[in-house]
Amino acid sequence: MGKKIKVIFVGANPVSLCLIKAFLSLKNINIVGLFPTMSQHETLRFLDQHHLMISDNLDDLIKNNPADVIIDVTNDMEIRNSIMQLKAPGTMVAEDKVIQILYHLINNKNDLSVIKELNIKLEAVFNATNEGIQIIDQEGTVIYINKAFTDISGLQSESRLGHNILEVSPKGALVEVMRTHQPVLNNINEILSTDVKGLSNGYPIIVDGEYKGAIAVFKELSDVTKMARKLEKSKEVIDYLREEIKNLTTTKYTFYDLIGCSSSFLNCVATAKRAADSDLTVLIQGESGTGKELFAQAIHNYSNRSNNSFIKINCAAIPDNLLESELFGYEKGAFTGADKTRIGKFELAHKGTIFLDEIGDMSLSLQAKLLRVLQEKEVERLGSSDSHKIDVKIIAATNRDLMQLIHDKLFRSDLFYRLNVITINIPPLRSRIEDIPILAETLLANINRKQSKACVFSDEAAALLCRYDWPGNVREMENMLERLVFMADKATISSELLKPYLFLNPQAEPDEIVPMAEFEHQLVLKALDKYGHHYAGKKEAARKLKISLQTLYNILNRAGQ
Repeated sequence: MGKKIKVIFVGANPVSLCLIKAFLSLKNINIVGLFPTMSQHETLRFLDQHHLMISDNLDDLIKNNPADVIIDVTNDMEIRNSIMQLKAPGTMVAEDKVIQILYHLINNKNDLSVIKELNIKLEAVFNATNEGIQIIDQEGTVIYINKAFTDISGLQSESRLGHNILEVSPKGALVEVMRTHQPVLNNINEILSTDVKGLSNGYPIIVDGEYKGAIAVFKELSDVTKMARKLEKSKEVIDYLREEIKNLTTTKYTFYDLIGCSSSFLNCVATAKRAADSDLTVLIQGESGTGKELFAQAIHNYSNRSNNSFIKINCAAIPDNLLESELFGYEKGAFTGADKTRIGKFELAHKGTIFLDEIGDMSLSLQAKLLRVLQEKEVERLGSSDSHKIDVKIIAATNRDLMQLIHDKLFRSDLFYRLNVITINIPPLRSRIEDIPILAETLLANINRKQSKACVFSDEAAALLCRYDWPGNVREMENMLERLVFMADKATISSELLKPYLFLNPQAEPDEIVPMAEFEHQLVLKALDKYGHHYAGKKEAARKLKISLQTLYNILNRAGQ
């Protein structure tokens, strides 16, 4: 190997960076330093990465590092004159034209390398597809066919390559593209010398506004027919999924939304956070309005499933004959009226969380099927013998006493023990009185923001809130405060304004007159406690109260239940 040529660069710009990169690949060139003249960060960063010397003193650089060649890319006559004065007698200074020639040669070489790499990648893509591909030039000569085309047709590549498309496929899409220079879609034709019939799409290749050839993508018609059948079958599933996605329960609550400072409530929050870190089943118990769904959403959003679905289903709101199909789905034709396939809530919740609210109101027959899902981790749609594996975190909730239901033979003990792995018993508001002020203030602030108001409690009103039993718990408080803020003419919510909205117990307010709406609500709750909070119980309660089922639901809705 001969003596290395020592090179100094003066100036940092894209030209010098291009030349430096090229010179580094040559073994007989040694770059001894660079005088930047300006901050061209990409060049300086590259030199620093390759441990090349950067000097801010041109005099020292040239005198202390004898070079064979100095490449000046600055086009600055003052710098050029300094170089000529400082350089050794045998050192050559590259002229601007020489530098530009080198730059263009290197760029062209790089462009050719890129083109070669793209061709290799394109070839790999064409050969990876299952569809046949043919390319012709502007004269109609076949210049490329991929492996899939020879596999589909059974022809050898020699029977097409180099032949004119007018001879080998006169009725194909490429002939029409060549004639019109326009795309041709869904052209059905047979491949000559074979019994293969296919569907092809052809597209012109236009470069700088000039027609250069065409490309056609060919698929065997039998494959198209099979695909059409699959699409037709899956279209119903897709339509259903599209509808279900619209109705998916959105999760907006996190642990920051769980307001309270009492030890009993904070213990519930701590248990919920631990539950979020595992895939174990969670059972949330508590009266209506205590925030069971808020806890369920907070657990989901805190878990590693937070980016996937959170599916909620109210087991008490749906009749038994419909609840099974909602949970597990069904195949088309599974029963009268099943005119399309439906995916159940468990499958929709795959990789996410399913929240089974009011689990205590589920029928015994459905409890048995739910138990199987928990044990086998798979579901079977109605009308199907195929099972679908699921990965779902289950959170169940109820406001009923499950142990009493087990005693009354209305709830399966084996299902209870499957659900009761992690239990969260949310205390009612009346048993955590210390939480009432902070909770009321937080709710009031949120409602003020929504209604663009600035209401505050008087001291008497704040004390009155703590004397109320809150049978509807947090939900009742929120609904009551929304009405109060809406009706309030003044910024202060007084005890006089508050009293008519509270169903105060006789011991607290002996002379209090109960509003009719609250009286109706208490009657409905009493009937539901007797006949059950499930659908059948609500129906029977409405019959005993001699009101319609819709009226019963309206009374509950007005009370926030």
